[in-house]
Amino acid sequence: MYRDENNVLVCDMSTLVAGSQKVAFNIVDILKESGKNVTCICRSKNSDVKDFYSTYDSFYFPFEDSINLFFGTGNLNLKDMNYKKIPIFLFLVLALNLYVIYKAVRSKSKTIYCYDPKGIIVSGLLSKILGFKVIWHLHGELRLPTALNRVLCRLACDIIVPSKYVQRSIESYSKSTVIYNGFDFDKSFTRRKFDTNRPIKLLYIGTLVPHKGLHSIFSALKNTCGCNHKYELDIVGDGVGNIGEKYVSFLKDDSANLPKEVKVNFIGWVKNPDKYIIDADVLLFSSISEGSLSLFGKEVEFRASEALPTVLIEALSFGTPVIANDIAGVAEIVTDDTEGFIISDFSKVNLYSLIDKVLKNCNVDYSKTRSRFCYKTMGGEFLRLFTDRKL
Repeated sequence: MYRDENNVLVCDMSTLVAGSQKVAFNIVDILKESGKNVTCICRSKNSDVKDFYSTYDSFYFPFEDSINLFFGTGNLNLKDMNYKKIPIFLFLVLALNLYVIYKAVRSKSKTIYCYDPKGIIVSGLLSKILGFKVIWHLHGELRLPTALNRVLCRLACDIIVPSKYVQRSIESYSKSTVIYNGFDFDKSFTRRKFDTNRPIKLLYIGTLVPHKGLHSIFSALKNTCGCNHKYELDIVGDGVGNIGEKYVSFLKDDSANLPKEVKVNFIGWVKNPDKYIIDADVLLFSSISEGSLSLFGKEVEFRASEALPTVLIEALSFGTPVIANDIAGVAEIVTDDTEGFIISDFSKVNLYSLIDKVLKNCNVDYSKTRSRFCYKTMGGEFLRLFTDRKL
């Protein structure tokens, strides 16, 4: 079976463009720019992900309805699995793996690139044993059963992780290589000067789901101690899934309980949030490692899925200081007090006083972040994996 070292098959199971998807897009572009022949398999569901891959030689995974049942927007959920669903799920996984092998053979691809648990599950089951080089990009902690985590790690020839935190989380299963996420920062921008005569602009960017912790920001804003100005909080993002819809309703109801000095703008999902970042005085990052929240009488448990939060990199790359919860990867981005503050819990700090400290003391050197998380640097490190290392 002839396989060209120059041919790469990319498998993407997502429909929502979050941080990991942006990185995957950059990697696909880098592969193409380097002269690789890239073939892509993505979901047929209409999305910005599908639009991106339409510019490539792309195909769609079959059984979209079943994929949507088990993977939703791209996250594997085994909690609701029952004896009726298990055979359907196993058939789906086998069928998708066979489809990936079929496309890899047809495209004469030597290498298969996939990311996160969903990617390796639908593309790595047979690939390595059939002689394909599987590169798995794991963007967060593995939170499946231990035995399954170990199996998934063995399916890949190379595992790439975006932070030392994630590397430590899987070191008992497999070796991995840390490559920091890289972005194309070739953008000129002008920040407006801080004006005490207008409201202080606060910004949240992210999906509206409980583990992103926006409710803890609201909780902090309700404590009016130190609330000496007017504030405007722009919320850029939308709810995802049934829980997300309930969470958005909860947040909109809760926003009515904020002080009169705080105005909240629910912007919705924005494809390119750069203008909001540039206009913001402070970006608030509130993801929570784990916890629970009562949503309309039902207790919802959640855990964060962060590894190297893209939104923090984007904020600092535009000179916007941050206040961020100390979870996975944050301390690898926010490395000194000129860039903002890392805290343990929004609901336990005097947020207004902290915002004042940020505005008085932080002067972000955006070139530092742009240098550390550079598109070209990431590209060079990735290309060595796609060319130098053999099975």
